[in-house]
Amino acid sequence: PSPLINRVWSAVVRLDYTQGQFLPIGQLLSLFSREAVEEELTIYRDQRETAHENEMLYRAIETEPSNESVAPDVHFHTMRGYRKIFAVLVLIQLPGRIQRFVNEGVSDADLPFVKVKTNELGLRRTWSFKLRRKNSRGTTLRCFQRWTIRELEMFESRQWLFLAPYFSRDPTEPRKVLQYILPESAVLPFTSHSRVSGTRTHCSQLFKVGIHPDHHSLKYDGDLETDCSHFFAIKELSPNAHANAQDELLALRLVNKTAHPHLITLLASYQQHENLYLIFPWAQCDLDSFWKQNDPQNDPMMRYWAMRQLEGLASGLAAIHSFRVSSEDSIFSGSPIIGFRDNNSPPAVNDQPEIEVELFCRHGDIKPQNILWFPDTNHKGGILKLADFGTAEVKAEEAASRQSYAWSQTYRPPESCDYYDYSLPRQALVATSYDIWGLGCVFLEFIVWLFGGPDALVHFTTERYLEDQSMDAHFQVGTAFFVLRPDGITGKPLAYVKKSVDQVCWTANDLYMGGKHRIGLTFIHST
Repeated sequence: PSPLINRVWSAVVRLDYTQGQFLPIGQLLSLFSREAVEEELTIYRDQRETAHENEMLYRAIETEPSNESVAPDVHFHTMRGYRKIFAVLVLIQLPGRIQRFVNEGVSDADLPFVKVKTNELGLRRTWSFKLRRKNSRGTTLRCFQRWTIRELEMFESRQWLFLAPYFSRDPTEPRKVLQYILPESAVLPFTSHSRVSGTRTHCSQLFKVGIHPDHHSLKYDGDLETDCSHFFAIKELSPNAHANAQDELLALRLVNKTAHPHLITLLASYQQHENLYLIFPWAQCDLDSFWKQNDPQNDPMMRYWAMRQLEGLASGLAAIHSFRVSSEDSIFSGSPIIGFRDNNSPPAVNDQPEIEVELFCRHGDIKPQNILWFPDTNHKGGILKLADFGTAEVKAEEAASRQSYAWSQTYRPPESCDYYDYSLPRQALVATSYDIWGLGCVFLEFIVWLFGGPDALVHFTTERYLEDQSMDAHFQVGTAFFVLRPDGITGKPLAYVKKSVDQVCWTANDLYMGGKHRIGLTFIHST
């Protein structure tokens, strides 16, 4: 075998979690240099061919990669030349056949080739097949004529080694979310891949993933989230998530357009095996973990930082509650998501002249676990971002209906309780105002932590729970911030703020009015 074959296999990245393997783009360019190509072809090419013919062939093979991975249907970091095809031919020990591909103009841009069954019976009485362009399956490729079935099988199998996708952002519109439709056989360029414990639901799962640096350009200027190196959070949505997938994707596209520093950024999305995958920056922890790991007492700068974060989160929530976008905006375009519904978009405006559309987005599940902490080069305290739009809805009306709605038991508003079973979510209209209640609860916990530390936060939760346990079991709502009491006349439940919550509000107000801990409380008091 050629020495080049051994060098290729030595450079291949092998993935333990899938048993897949791929050759990084950088290694492809390095291994298949002009010198290496010349050396390889010298063995197989006819010595009588002219220097001009050889030069043209070398140039065709070594064409540099293009960066045209901006369209939603682009699967791979494409090349205009023939380097990948030549690499496949080297591995199957048929490099001399590269001239056939060059003569026919069948280049790396045509990869991957797909199997197309023919009406011929091959050896062992099995149906034969041909390799064709993926977008032109009815056209015969002369470059594969007179190949044996074994040679075709080897080419089809080995091509995936060089076709790991390249994830990028649109250079003309960096906030636009590109969606990649990947073949089932495509090997993902992940250097590490692990499930995030406690994130699995019946239709989704979160993974911490390392993407090979040769296979993404997901960073952009001004995004502090890029401090998290090459690690990313990938959310997998199964076809069972069809009722929410389009809402979540549309909400995230809208969020990206706001470019708000306190809202999570969707970097890209891809579909494979009928699942939808969303790529986000990797956060070091969520707000709940941040509270448990840090004690801010007697730190004026931490109080100042915290108030700036609360102000930013409130501003971010206001930004998503009402969008004004053009009906021709790119957020309404994109590749269809196979297996996911596409009938829950905003009002059809594609057939109308361009108009300005107002959309309302409700997050739907605001809680500390859905607020992420990222390092920030501008402040050692980092930056908080509102994330997880899995229960979001985007509508043209400010109120949105939902058949069933799974609010967090602690941060849900009183309106979410069913009149007959208060432990269940209420099946009613859910407006953007519901988010404000949840954010207010988080703000109160933030204040408790800020002036009492993690222990005070645990005590605050316990107090709310104990107050609830004193009620009749029919009216218990757990650690929620409100309590239900029956109306003296009708018997219907009425919601009241819990005494422990009132006490926190009054304590914060007393601190403000008394001039103690003035730094940071001005924002809360004015709110």
